[in-house]
Amino acid sequence: MKLIENKYSIHLIKPKPMCIPVPDDTVPKKRSPALVKAQQKYYEKNKEKITIKQTQYNKTYSKMTHVCECGDVISNSAKYSHIKSKRHLRRVANIQKGLPAGTTHGETIIDCECSGHYKYNQRHQHFRTIRHRKYEAENQQERLKNQLRRMLLEEDIEEEDIEENVNSNQIKVL
Repeated sequence: MKLIENKYSIHLIKPKPMCIPVPDDTVPKKRSPALVKAQQKYYEKNKEKITIKQTQYNKTYSKMTHVCECGDVISNSAKYSHIKSKRHLRRVANIQKGLPAGTTHGETIIDCECSGHYKYNQRHQHFRTIRHRKYEAENQQERLKNQLRRMLLEEDIEEEDIEENVNSNQIKVL
């Protein structure tokens, strides 16, 4: 995986468990009233310093970027929603299958009978090409003959008559 150089720190992230089980026997500790008063006094005395440091931290934290295991570069604020996203899950599944991360069904390459190749998303463009149309025109007569042969077989007509009807040039499309 690549690390992108940035003036902010960059980390490679891996999804963490959504919740951490807390043992039942632990009871959260409460702050004593004396400690609460001391903290309030300290905050009132150093309020300006604390707010400046906090705003600086918030600005740098929101700009901090990470390179996800799926290859996306995401900000700290989007990390949680990205890990649960369909895009992330699809890209991780592709990596596990040994495919490039961004591969989708539409990017599958298909070999056509006309000896052409096309991506699934671009199949309609391929069907309009000169090569494919020429192939379709050449094979249309053969398909019509096969269709007529099947229809005549269903009606229990003798094979000699079938060959005469199929090979005649009087086949008309209705």
